[in-house]
Amino acid sequence: MQFLNVFLLAFAAVSVNAGCYKSGPKTNKGNIAADVATVCNFLQGGYLSGEERYQCAVDKSGVKWDFALKRVSSGNTVRQILSAECQNGMNKEIGCTYGGDATYSNWYYK
Repeated sequence: MQFLNVFLLAFAAVSVNAGCYKSGPKTNKGNIAADVATVCNFLQGGYLSGEERYQCAVDKSGVKWDFALKRVSSGNTVRQILSAECQNGMNKEIGCTYGGDATYSNWYYK
């Protein structure tokens, strides 16, 4: 049982590395939420290992958001990400007061 608990904790530490920024322009998720789909429509597609793409958007209150999506998993093949998966990750990051970044399995979201 203890081995299983240690394994699950180790897996969680590897799979998710998340954090909200502690400073910067104050943001409001409601001001940018509708734009996340558009951002992710630009970011979706095939990525090589280490490839990163960027897209910015200005929210309803005039705050500029700089989004980034990077493939962090290894391998020589192209890995696809669809808009829905991108939106799932980005929506977690826009919930932070100053924005945030996180790594979930194959992808780094900012």
